[in-house]
Amino acid sequence: MSPKLSVIIPAYNAEKTIQKSIESVVNNSFKNLEILVIDDGSHDNTCQIVKHLAETDDRVKLISKANGGVSSARNRGIQESNAPYIMFLDSDDTYDATCCEKTVNRIESANADIVMFGYNESFDKHSIHMYCPVQVLLESQSEIYSQLIEKHYMSGLNGYMGSVWLACFKKSIIQSNDIRFNEQLHHSEDKLFLLNYLFCCERFAPVNETLYNYDLGDSSVTKKYSSDLEENHRVYSEEWNRLLKRYGHKTTSNQMSQGAITYVFSIILNEVREGNPKPFVQQIKKIVATSKKNKSSAKKAVPDNRSLKIKRFIAIHPPLCVMFFMTRRIQRTLGVYF
Repeated sequence: MSPKLSVIIPAYNAEKTIQKSIESVVNNSFKNLEILVIDDGSHDNTCQIVKHLAETDDRVKLISKANGGVSSARNRGIQESNAPYIMFLDSDDTYDATCCEKTVNRIESANADIVMFGYNESFDKHSIHMYCPVQVLLESQSEIYSQLIEKHYMSGLNGYMGSVWLACFKKSIIQSNDIRFNEQLHHSEDKLFLLNYLFCCERFAPVNETLYNYDLGDSSVTKKYSSDLEENHRVYSEEWNRLLKRYGHKTTSNQMSQGAITYVFSIILNEVREGNPKPFVQQIKKIVATSKKNKSSAKKAVPDNRSLKIKRFIAIHPPLCVMFFMTRRIQRTLGVYF
């Protein structure tokens, strides 16, 4: 029997977590699936662990490749997929026991092009629940654009819309529209893939449950300093604008302003993270310069809730940006994840 679902797991030096991730799929209530583990040039025991699991369950398949990053690993997974539906799982996360069954049933019963669901975000003993911001069936591209893409995705301030592991995709749509992960990007490649895919959809269906467990452990890429964040932002912005133009849209002034706020905060958080080689004074100067450079654009934003108003207020005042930076620095020292 051909698999109905491909679960793609990119893995790089994931020996501490990969078994738990794979077993969460193996033990899912939905059985007609394949588990494609794309080893991205690991040099620990990741491959040996996956091979052992494959010996006990032939649905587990190990595909090894030279190191190229998570985007290239996911693209390889799409290429190797043998099923009409595709889902993604990070090698340090897990699925709820009914995740695959509920998403496949939903995408088929609603005749949807994509299904999106909620997730649990956990660190240490703390956990928060994130739900899909749209909880109704959307039945046209215009509805998907206005109610999901424009309202919740393009603001740049909705954290939910930043990952591909919160959805079930149709391989036919990915193939026919040549949708792939941008291998030049090391951050936000998920968002561009998701945006491109959503522009190709006519029917969207949500699942109002948290079906994915997102573990904010020490290995999380979001905790490490990125020396190429600004170049990544440039490439991301160019690709963003190219996609909008391709599908007949353009970024509004309010969206650009909210994007400027997001960029200021991304720089602040990056400067405070572990591995930053710059002296403390240079970190402060970078934050102040970023705030000043984006102040004019950020001031034009029209936030629709209290949280966004606070972010805008901080972003346009360099002293407040420095205070926010210092708060995060103290939290890092105390071992509090941000």
